[in-house]
Amino acid sequence: MTECLASDVQRRGPFGDNFKGVPAYVSYLQRTMPALPGYRMDIDGVTELGGERALVELRETIELDSGPFITHECLVFVVDSDGLLNEISIYIRQAPQC
Repeated sequence: MTECLASDVQRRGPFGDNFKGVPAYVSYLQRTMPALPGYRMDIDGVTELGGERALVELRETIELDSGPFITHECLVFVVDSDGLLNEISIYIRQAPQC
């Protein structure tokens, strides 16, 4: 995965969990992903936006005692002139408030 990332990659998370640079971003993933029980990611669609941008629609699932918890997300990828991911911005669809 690291071969796809620009050295100064910026990850902008939905909760202010931002990281800059490959070591910081990869460390975050290595800490987070294994801690999520039954983690699964399903990609629902990929759309080229032009201007070196792409939008990925996906679902992330973790298995809780009460059953699967699914988040619907969109990730916006910006690709630099070398074809490497330079920016990753994550947006989560929120459940309606009652």
